[in-house]
Amino acid sequence: MEKETFEAIKEYEILISQLYMNLFDLGVSEKDEVQWMYDDLEDLHDRLFKIGEYEDKDKAINKEGYLIKDYNGLPKYFKLLIIYRYENGYCLCKNTAGHVELIPKDLISYDI
Repeated sequence: MEKETFEAIKEYEILISQLYMNLFDLGVSEKDEVQWMYDDLEDLHDRLFKIGEYEDKDKAINKEGYLIKDYNGLPKYFKLLIIYRYENGYCLCKNTAGHVELIPKDLISYDI
């Protein structure tokens, strides 16, 4: 995955969260009234990243690791689940909060 593609999907992810919260601010009182829409958008998110039920089982590595130095606001020794390793030098990872990150593979250690 190219960094530009990752950044575009992350911007989309932020907009989804903002939309969800704005609906509540506009008076939608029941979570169930908007949950269907949020679920559909989350499904698209997973398809774009090829995670969850859309994971490419042949290419996924699903190994635990950690950062060997601070990166993009994440501290050194931050635990990660490395989902994919790409030829462009990046890894698609999930952090402990479940957020998807694109991290240079040279900053990740697998020795846990």
